[in-house]
Amino acid sequence: HTWLERKKRGNGGRCPQCNKKAVTKDIRKLFVPDFRAFVDTEELDEAREALAKERAGRIEAEANQLRISQRLKKTEERLKECERERDEA
Repeated sequence: HTWLERKKRGNGGRCPQCNKKAVTKDIRKLFVPDFRAFVDTEELDEAREALAKERAGRIEAEANQLRISQRLKKTEERLKECERERDEA
């Protein structure tokens, strides 16, 4: 608002379009404060769904990786045990 006041004084207090004498009450807001337009959220909803699916897939993959790691560890332990038995024989 102070910018408009300075602008008004700079023009000699006259309207830049019609050259009439301007006063503060002539200043009108051109933009609505807190304007909220309707937004199509379909694309956002699809992105959220895709993200949820990816997260579920990642969790499943991590669980699968954990199971495989545990099986590998057990298999390596059995292999070491068999090698010890073979070395003892």
